[in-house]
Amino acid sequence: MTSFHIPISAYGDHIMIIGDGLNTKELTFTVESEAPAKPNLFLVSPLLVKEGTDILLDWEDVTDKSMPVTYTLQLANDAGFPTGSILLEKTELPDSEYLMDLSKTQFLQPGRSYYWRVRAVDSAANAGEWTKAGEIKIASVSTIPDWLKYTLVVLGALLILFIWYRMRRAGKRSS
Repeated sequence: MTSFHIPISAYGDHIMIIGDGLNTKELTFTVESEAPAKPNLFLVSPLLVKEGTDILLDWEDVTDKSMPVTYTLQLANDAGFPTGSILLEKTELPDSEYLMDLSKTQFLQPGRSYYWRVRAVDSAANAGEWTKAGEIKIASVSTIPDWLKYTLVVLGALLILFIWYRMRRAGKRSS
């Protein structure tokens, strides 16, 4: 009896030729064709993220008959994911999470929504269904420090009070 390791292969029938130098034999083996399950997204949608920060996307692990399972992730500016709207696509992700660091999020504009989805792909190249789209909203970060905002508010209030005082004094003089 002999055993061998079947490498990662596309689903369907495959022919294997076995020989000992004198004799050869053709055998057929079949790689399963059932797609892996659809993962569930762990993050609440919409996910509100400050402009210029890393974004960690996380989803449920998927198991399948044809392990290992990898994941394909897409990020788009349209919830329908038409071809022209896909901004980022990562394939063969080994883990059920993906960190979008600043180099990948710098093109995301504040005040806009973006959408992401994931699907599992098994080692027989069977791709599962896409998840429902998750939404990411990018919030702008003010460039004015808080202390300056408060100072400007106080100065504005003092200016209004001064104008009101001058107008009141002018009104008393004329009467």
